[in-house]
Amino acid sequence: RARKGAQASDIELELAQPEEPQMSGIKQLGLRYRDQVAPGDVVADRKPYFSFYAGGSYLTIPLAPYEESMKYIAERNAKYLVLHQWTVHSLRPVFIPLLYSYMVINGELRYRQDYFNEAGEVVFVREREADPLEWTRLTPPGGAEVAPSWSPDGRTLAFRSRTSDGAGGIYTISYGSRQKEFPRKIADAPPVFDQLSWSPDAKFIAYAGDAGGDMNVYTVETSSGEVNQITSGGGRNMSPTWAPTGEEIAFSSERTGQSEIWVLNLSSGEEKQVTADGGNAWPAFSHSGEKLAWVKEGEGVAIMDGPTHERLQLNAPSKLAYAPTWSPDDNYLAVTAEDWGSWDIYLITADGSNALLLTKNLRRDAMPSWSPDGLRLALTSDVGEKTLSVWTVENLGPYFERLSARQDIKTLVQPKGWR
Repeated sequence: RARKGAQASDIELELAQPEEPQMSGIKQLGLRYRDQVAPGDVVADRKPYFSFYAGGSYLTIPLAPYEESMKYIAERNAKYLVLHQWTVHSLRPVFIPLLYSYMVINGELRYRQDYFNEAGEVVFVREREADPLEWTRLTPPGGAEVAPSWSPDGRTLAFRSRTSDGAGGIYTISYGSRQKEFPRKIADAPPVFDQLSWSPDAKFIAYAGDAGGDMNVYTVETSSGEVNQITSGGGRNMSPTWAPTGEEIAFSSERTGQSEIWVLNLSSGEEKQVTADGGNAWPAFSHSGEKLAWVKEGEGVAIMDGPTHERLQLNAPSKLAYAPTWSPDDNYLAVTAEDWGSWDIYLITADGSNALLLTKNLRRDAMPSWSPDGLRLALTSDVGEKTLSVWTVENLGPYFERLSARQDIKTLVQPKGWR
């Protein structure tokens, strides 16, 4: 073995040739890093060739889900993470996104991409020991709570819950109380995967419900539980979002035979169609009321400017599964997407210039709702228990810093026909 600082002879290098021809490039990459890697530096890899030639200490990447693997190598002080296309695809497929997805790499704050080549050999260098996100569970395990939504004052969360008999309802729970409390049911509602929206004065919650087999938008008064149906007609009318003025509610409807965005004036009862090209759902008003975002099927988030009616299409991520939620300053959106095979939360700049993956768990993380102070997201997650609870995630600041300046990240072209 050629030691650090020693001159390796041609014979020594020939004897150390890797057996797999696919790994020959890693030998040269290790030699390239010899002057950078100290003898005690830990190198996380699936094969030991890079660490051998660079002079570091080898740590094998475990066979585990992505987040567990990253915690494992970070906790063992791995300074370098080395990936190569052949071993990743054949041996550690959970790391595939670190080769092909800008948003995944951009959201991985523990390791920074340091080297990339088109042969699929990538080196990451450790920047911090742990993911900065702080998780707090608000509802106990064993339930089925989805669609959390913050009240305008940030003191209460509403959510949908499915009871053991298969029925559903709208519930509220106080946030930040030192005393544990049971959620309060305020209305019966079908256990559907659909959003809730508070009125700006916090007196009402809009939601999708059914009566006689038709799905329509309803409002419930939070104090009395009085329910009022506000849409009618054929097709599924769902996913309400209240305008900040309190005068309008946007929703999605299939009354024309395809899913479109509509806006209802609550005073006059007039309904106005906003889109007409199909595949539009999950609307969300910005906090200023000047923009309306929604999901365009297969394309990502669409945003319409209220005054100009200009439409902007944000293409990252593309496989969206739930309504976007706006940050209070209207600068960011959080969305649920399935671009890498499971529900994950992404953050996107509202102008579409940058995006990153926020949550990276084996669990399903979905349906985010931004708190009015902008400091946290409420979301639903199953924590590997196959049941969904309401959680909050905090300490988003490092992710905003990452979004403020686009990183010099390179990715491979995804093989044709893969995924």
